[in-house]
Amino acid sequence: MEDIVNVTEARKQIFNLVKSVNKTHKAVIIKGKGKNESAVLVSKEDWDSLQETLFLENIPGMAKSIIEGMKTTTEKCSETLDW
Repeated sequence: MEDIVNVTEARKQIFNLVKSVNKTHKAVIIKGKGKNESAVLVSKEDWDSLQETLFLENIPGMAKSIIEGMKTTTEKCSETLDW
């Protein structure tokens, strides 16, 4: 579960929060007062991973191809690329 801090506390603790999300890979919710005033702090590595996953999920058939590839034993994998 994510940690939740208010904006004022996040401002005071920003360096520690950045260190924490990078170390633990656990997101921090920064809660604002209003409905559209909250945000989520994640590490750059986790953000990049999320972006790549979303990109791959949007390629038709990619998810199925990845799942099938994960089931393939290394003995059945080719050592040369044909592309």
